Amino acid sequence: MKKCTFTLFLVFVITVVANAQNDSLAFVSAKWQTEVVHPEVKWMSYHFNDGELFQSNQNISVLELPAKRKKVKLSIVYSDSLELSSQLASKSHAIAGINGSYFEMRGKDPDNHPELTAVPHTSPANINRNRSQTYLKIDGKLIAENYAKSSHVKRYPRGALAFGKKDISIFKVDTTISNWENSIRAKNIITSGPMLVSKGMENSMPDDSFCGKRHPRTAVGLRANGSVLFVVVDGRSSDANGMNLNEMQKIMRWLGCVDALNLDGGGSSTMVICEQPFHGVVSYPSDNKKFDHEGEREVANAILILEK
Repeated sequence: MKKCTFTLFLVFVITVVANAQNDSLAFVSAKWQTEVVHPEVKWMSYHFNDGELFQSNQNISVLELPAKRKKVKLSIVYSDSLELSSQLASKSHAIAGINGSYFEMRGKDPDNHPELTAVPHTSPANINRNRSQTYLKIDGKLIAENYAKSSHVKRYPRGALAFGKKDISIFKVDTTISNWENSIRAKNIITSGPMLVSKGMENSMPDDSFCGKRHPRTAVGLRANGSVLFVVVDGRSSDANGMNLNEMQKIMRWLGCVDALNLDGGGSSTMVICEQPFHGVVSYPSDNKKFDHEGEREVANAILILEK
């Protein structure tokens, strides 16, 4: 019996290793569609069909900024109510962008946007503050503190994207320290999580449905040379199954990231490139349960690429 058990285990290990090698080969050998949308912004996308990546169908969109950015900058934008990522990008005259971090979905709409209908605002809660549930600072001004209203928000904002005029950092935060946010020396900070990759190593992921099940995902990463990547993985469709966070870790490493942070996912996951069709939405957001460009969810914040 022990010999049989060991043999089965060995077959399992060999199968896992073989699948991992096949996945990495499929990823790096894919003929990515590439377009320069700005002299310093490159857009790459690829649709993996027939179960060729993680034995699933996947649609991945990537924005790449070079290490030396003379003409573009990062910016965090927000809405005190909820707005579509494409609306936030358009209002800021952005080149491109992605959705940001976690937020309270329902409640009073202080800005009174009756045209926003993607998410029903049916909760009786009257929210008289910014809906971001994670720490948010923009140009040195505190916009939102860490408001933990659900278990995954309490547990997962253990990383931060922080930047000024030149430097950009992605790192783990020590939540055992009281008021740890005040120790971050940057004018722009958005917390999220979990951290996917730290100093080139994959972080261990909690064993739960939030991390273990496949969903649409959004992440931001840094390469060792200082280049920045925005990544959106579509999901909740037979055409795009989405990823668990272990799979998301792997693609961030295969893209060359030494540090990578998971952002809000699910129905929020959206990539926008202004001047593209469908109000700039180039990913396939899932809130309308269709594989098209029209299923955006209203969000509280976004991370954008702007002209300097």
